[in-house]
Amino acid sequence: MAPQAATLRYIRDLRQVERDRPACGPDGFSEPRAVVKYRTRVLEVSLLWLQAISRRSLDPRVFQAVVALVGLVQLVDDLLDWKDDWACRRPTYVTAFLRQWAHPTREAINPIRFRANRFRHLLVTASDRRPELVPLMLAGGVVWLLAILLMRVRFTE
Repeated sequence: MAPQAATLRYIRDLRQVERDRPACGPDGFSEPRAVVKYRTRVLEVSLLWLQAISRRSLDPRVFQAVVALVGLVQLVDDLLDWKDDWACRRPTYVTAFLRQWAHPTREAINPIRFRANRFRHLLVTASDRRPELVPLMLAGGVVWLLAILLMRVRFTE
């Protein structure tokens, strides 16, 4: 039911992103920023496909707000199942900062918190003087709070 051209472009773009997927070494990912870039690019490619098949065009600021909200949701998912992701060496917003098989340390949690705060900041910035984006910002605030709580509850030392 989805337009074939949009779907073929999605498959092509996603394959390219997957070719550049960061590899996990024995001590974790050597370039955490590359993992964050990869995860965010997967979200962007997928959201661009949804935009194309819906035949709706989004203003770039609105699109970035949606990416930030979905990024926060993905971050929460990564916090919930980080052990499985780590066991399978999946590049996620959480596993990007883990080293060896250790429980996440404060050193690992700080960049994860920074990522959550960055997504929240993007939502707030996009919502500035855009009343139609306030629901996205509010939803993002709730998801951000959940992420912060998960970091405190699951990764206390």
